[in-house]
Amino acid sequence: MDSDAMGMCPHIICWGHAGTGKTLLVVSRQYTWPGDNGPAEPVVFDKGNDTSLVNQFGPNVLSHLVSGYIQFRVLNGEGDAYALCPGIKVRQTSWNNEHNCLGSTGYNIADKYCGDFAAWSYNGYGTHTEWSISKQLIESSFFIFYK
Repeated sequence: MDSDAMGMCPHIICWGHAGTGKTLLVVSRQYTWPGDNGPAEPVVFDKGNDTSLVNQFGPNVLSHLVSGYIQFRVLNGEGDAYALCPGIKVRQTSWNNEHNCLGSTGYNIADKYCGDFAAWSYNGYGTHTEWSISKQLIESSFFIFYK
């Protein structure tokens, strides 16, 4: 795909993966779930820890997550691709990643669940019930530093 085509399409995110020298394209409905999920790298927290972060995700997704990582280009079962999952990697059986990953390419089975935070408020804004994340997490900022 040439750079002109990429610049015109709102459903493509370019994500450079540090350490590999490769660029991962995040394109909606172009990959096979779960085999095309991107790499997961361990993280070091300056404040807090992996357990305190993962406990902010909705109770229904906890069994699908492994804390202490950042994962790039993660897919959901509908074919949407997400730029990253902060503080977690998803298990190979995780189908509903719109509830725990950031940077949606815009495709989802229900239009109201697309966008950067997709279905983080699926059962209400900040309710921290079922599929919804906590208010603390949804109102947080994410800073990613790498060397």
